[in-house]
Amino acid sequence: FVGQSVRGGRCHGAAVLLWLRCELVVPSSAPVKNMEVLRTRLCEWQPVEIDALALAPASAAEPRLAVGRAGGSVELWDTTTWHLHSSAPGCKRRSVRGFVWVASADADADGQQRLLSAGLHTEITEWELPSLRPLASMSSGGGAVWALCVAGGRLLAACDDGSIRIFSLGGSAGELSYERRLNVGRHRLLSAAIFGDDHVFVGGSNSLITKWSLSTYTCEAKMKVEKAQGAETLIWALVSLGKLEVASGDSLGLVHIWDPIACTVLHRFAQHQADVLALSATPDGDVLLSASIDTKISTFVRQHGGEERWVFRNAEFAHTHDIRAVAVKTSADGTASSYVSGGVTGKLLIHKLRLESSAAGADATAALGRIARQGRPRECSGFSPAFHTACVAEDARLLLGQRGANLELWYLQPPKDSAAEAAEDVPVQAGKVFVGAACMPEPQLLLRVSLTGSPGEDTAGLGLTASAISSDGHLFAASDSQGLRLFHLRIEDLEVRRETGLPDEVRSTAARSLLFYGAGLLAVATWHSNEVWLLNTTQLSIEAKFPQHRAPVSHLAATAEWLASADVAGATHIFNLDSLQHHARVPVGEEMGFPTAISFDSRGRHLITVLSTHEVLFFDVEAQTIAAVTSPRIPPAILPPDARVCGIVAPSERPDRVLFWGHTFILALDLTGKETPPLTKRARHDEQPSQPEKSHLDGGITKVGVWTRYPRMQHILAAFGLDRARWGRPVLEGHVLNTESGKRVRSGDRAAEKAMLLTLEVTDEAIEKAMPQAFERKSWKTTT
Repeated sequence: FVGQSVRGGRCHGAAVLLWLRCELVVPSSAPVKNMEVLRTRLCEWQPVEIDALALAPASAAEPRLAVGRAGGSVELWDTTTWHLHSSAPGCKRRSVRGFVWVASADADADGQQRLLSAGLHTEITEWELPSLRPLASMSSGGGAVWALCVAGGRLLAACDDGSIRIFSLGGSAGELSYERRLNVGRHRLLSAAIFGDDHVFVGGSNSLITKWSLSTYTCEAKMKVEKAQGAETLIWALVSLGKLEVASGDSLGLVHIWDPIACTVLHRFAQHQADVLALSATPDGDVLLSASIDTKISTFVRQHGGEERWVFRNAEFAHTHDIRAVAVKTSADGTASSYVSGGVTGKLLIHKLRLESSAAGADATAALGRIARQGRPRECSGFSPAFHTACVAEDARLLLGQRGANLELWYLQPPKDSAAEAAEDVPVQAGKVFVGAACMPEPQLLLRVSLTGSPGEDTAGLGLTASAISSDGHLFAASDSQGLRLFHLRIEDLEVRRETGLPDEVRSTAARSLLFYGAGLLAVATWHSNEVWLLNTTQLSIEAKFPQHRAPVSHLAATAEWLASADVAGATHIFNLDSLQHHARVPVGEEMGFPTAISFDSRGRHLITVLSTHEVLFFDVEAQTIAAVTSPRIPPAILPPDARVCGIVAPSERPDRVLFWGHTFILALDLTGKETPPLTKRARHDEQPSQPEKSHLDGGITKVGVWTRYPRMQHILAAFGLDRARWGRPVLEGHVLNTESGKRVRSGDRAAEKAMLLTLEVTDEAIEKAMPQAFERKSWKTTT
């Protein structure tokens, strides 16, 4: 069902139900084995804008990309697989405008990096890696910070009060101290770039770029840019081009190349129709990228030869809205083959660096045609469990949604008893089915919850880090960076009561992941200590603490007697809930990737783990060995390598099937298929994507071996398997089936749902409505 408006706590709208076959061919003489997917579209959605990007140096021990988003949230992405590695929740009072990576000076820090950020909230923060816990924080002393750069062991912050604030980085992580102030002027400073070892160029809101010496702390030159109609020009971006030039981007849409010695303009490019907000260059300074509000990314290159000069090379229009950040990715030998960009839509795009000349490169139509021919950039979804997720209480038919700093509780009513009498009149076939309101359950928005802290503690606007609800719906828990809260819920009275008897240790501990299981037990993956706690919600005491993890725990899964946990370094552990002891460690190493989803199978015998490399592991819990399964890896022909598997569903009614879902897909793995041996490293390297097989019967369903991908699935925030004994009967039970040709099968062949799946989705219309108005580019036509 699709909720289109909320009136008086009830959601009114059209009803949509997706019904999928689990088999490629359906015998007409046998009951159909199928799966019912109930697609709920209840929640509001807003894009979380990308404001800052910074790639770790090629010499870093781990390939990482730092992403700063609106609301102050920070993310680390693995640039090998382009999967989200870890994240820190945001706060409405925090805004990240810039990152810098600094090599650690510790003697045992082989390639280790330090990550610092700053923004409009006036603070400079160093982040612990990979947990993304604030390690040190200090006020800039100059108000909002618009740009950061590093010179040697010093950090320079361009501040709102017109000064450059200089901080000493010490040498070890967490060492950050104020050194001095460099007075540039009275106008806001928006950009800064280090040139050489002793100079910094600073751009402001007064149409001026100034050059400063870091040894004498004096201004050596001033460079004035042009104005439009007398208004001051904003210098949004500065970047050094190797050891030869400096580039600037401004609010007039101009890109200038400057001689840093004579401080004069060498080249002027007018390739943009609006503000140039970001610049990035290769380490050798031979390639320059500019990104603008006009959705265009321009590429400029230095031409070597007798008369060395800069030229515009080509343009790309892959974004639909403002681009706020761009960063070039380089390899260890200094070569660059790709770059990343992000902006208002919240999507992270990975582009190939194209240096071929394009005569019509400045034309959007020509650029879009080139994208169509050569393929669009890889797109990392703007949806993220860090911002919006959900959990379900099957016994109570409740859905708890987590978005930003708020929780929403929805009640999904049982389907009405009109299906049987309407079965002859409402035939169903595979695909998207519109079912009348007489058959569909009606959703109700029960309440919205925001967390509050202890008296005197300001928690307004803090993003939630985790949430969970018990299967009977009587308890739910939520956590922000200040700690964990437990609530009692009485649905019949719509009464929520916060539990005040939690131990202080629990109440003050933030959680990365929460999971209710068994009778009144809550598993807590702590934020700071990397431990897994078992909390007895009846006695309000900690039953056990498991300290086996050495990295932040990101995933939890439980079955009758087992609890599993996985961390961002790749370690996965299993604990016995009867003896409260560690049972086994799954042989997953960091070199294989890190887990993106874990779950037990429907019988509780195997732990299923999906890694960022798309390896799928089935671990026999009792035997403590990797089990032989039908497929060790998701084929690239059915799922792109950068698509993240967010969850696993093992339907209890179909133990021979396992479902894997992400933001744009649902996959099914047939466990009855022929076994294939695990791929060696060389085999994986040499593996060529096989061509997918498409069934003419299944409406676009794609099959590759034992894998099936269902069509028309997108914008999925969460998915859950439903147990008929606990949730209730399927909506389509008793409906008469149609074949793809429209011919009705015999009246006795009614839908016999073997599995049910509940998804939380966002509609295309909701996404379009949430986006701001896009920049309207002017079209220039030439005549001969």
